[in-house]
Amino acid sequence: MMPIRAMVSLALAVFCVAATASLDGAMPTPGTAALLAVPCLLLALPDRLLPVTVAGAVAGPLLFYGLGLMSIFAATPTVVAVFLAARAGRTLLAPAAAVLVPGVYLVAPALDGPLWIAAWLAAGWCAGYALRQRDRLLAGERLRAEAAERQGAERERLRIARELHDSLTHGISVISVQAGVAQHLPERAPQALAVIRAAASDALRELRATVEVLRRVDDGSDPAAPGPGLRDLARLVTASEAAGLTVTVHREPLALTPELDRAAYRIAQESLANAARHAPGASVTVHIGVKESRLVLRVHSGPGTRPGAGGGAGTGIAGMRERAALLGGELTAGPERGGFTVHALLPMERGTP
Repeated sequence: MMPIRAMVSLALAVFCVAATASLDGAMPTPGTAALLAVPCLLLALPDRLLPVTVAGAVAGPLLFYGLGLMSIFAATPTVVAVFLAARAGRTLLAPAAAVLVPGVYLVAPALDGPLWIAAWLAAGWCAGYALRQRDRLLAGERLRAEAAERQGAERERLRIARELHDSLTHGISVISVQAGVAQHLPERAPQALAVIRAAASDALRELRATVEVLRRVDDGSDPAAPGPGLRDLARLVTASEAAGLTVTVHREPLALTPELDRAAYRIAQESLANAARHAPGASVTVHIGVKESRLVLRVHSGPGTRPGAGGGAGTGIAGMRERAALLGGELTAGPERGGFTVHALLPMERGTP
């Protein structure tokens, strides 16, 4: 199939010859028709050959008018060539085509009104320049949209990783601790296995809940719909105590949106999982309240009664900080009074129904 640009060039050539013939009332000679058609056909050349196109579009009309021929359509390919040069950003070629105007004065001084050629050349340049600017704006919008899409995909990837980490870490920590109990204290193996079974069931339940949240995102539903929240704190405390911790909870009755409720639960869950892993047998205090329109969540674990896991290079604390930051809050974590404290402040303005 002939390219669109070639088809337009051929149609323009036919038009210029036919329109000139209609002015004279007789068909142009082959030489005259060539002077009209060849510059039009050169418009089909690719942009890298624009200098050839512009040169032909200027030389053709100059020869045409220099031979004493008259037609307002002879300069049509020059106007189109200026348009193409301006749209391609060839800033030197478009003004170069303007030599047609003084050239017509020189070769055909008797020609009336050659300034109309200058007006049409200016119009062609303006149209090409405007389209080039539009193309640049559209390209910029596409780049910004692609960058935003990449950033959104990265945020979603991190969110999925955080959800999976939080939903599984606590259960696996309990299983690990109880497996150690069963290994070193055979007489407590039945109880440890029962705790392992319960922890595995809770981990599977958490995983199903996380997958359900992700499905809601995929099908366009509200991802902030109810999921794990502080209403599950009692079960979390039971599992933590089964792992050997002694947990005390001080909690004020609060009404929270699902997003804030889930974030508070995940932070408490990760804090208790860290305590079970790094300070087995420790006493842990969980405080949940409100201060200056902010939800206060503080989890302090004392020293463990037996050696725990090493420091490692996990992502739990970083994930908790990300959760707090997404809600416009802040989270600190570090040693305190011989133990370890996680302290989160989350704005209630974004979390109150």
